[in-house]
Amino acid sequence: MENELIKIGAIIATRGLAGEVKVFPTTDFIEDRFFKGAKVMLSERNEVKALVTISSIAFTKNILHIKFKEINHINDAEKVLRYDIVIKKSDAKLPKGYVFDLELIGLDVFTSTNEFVGKVSEILTYTADKTLRIKRVDKSDVLVPIVPFFVLETDLEAKRITINVIEGML
Repeated sequence: MENELIKIGAIIATRGLAGEVKVFPTTDFIEDRFFKGAKVMLSERNEVKALVTISSIAFTKNILHIKFKEINHINDAEKVLRYDIVIKKSDAKLPKGYVFDLELIGLDVFTSTNEFVGKVSEILTYTADKTLRIKRVDKSDVLVPIVPFFVLETDLEAKRITINVIEGML
């Protein structure tokens, strides 16, 4: 869908009295998504609440410090706490070979020996590497880091991911 939104960050705290916020980025392409002059949307529970413009940005310890042109006081910044920062998927160009995290949800996962493992139910982003949560039938979920050693192939047309399984993984 052209108007589908993708999350690129989450507002986690305020910073100072002038309306600056701390943002946890959820994109692999921080410099391409967050820059001075970028127009982004603030969303609460998947409902767009505001269109804002980044007027300044700094990066410290995996957290972005962002000042929006439209938010100039801590009281206004507090109103957007826990909002997501989203952009239109059509505006988010990806380098060749990359896919959006949401496109992985629901894909079937197979081992390199063609054994069915389960379906991708979630992409976890709180680890050093993004991680697939694979829901299995009548078994506990499996977590697989999204790194070349484990994820051998992703075929969106076939709705399939092939993984390398190590001892004890399943």
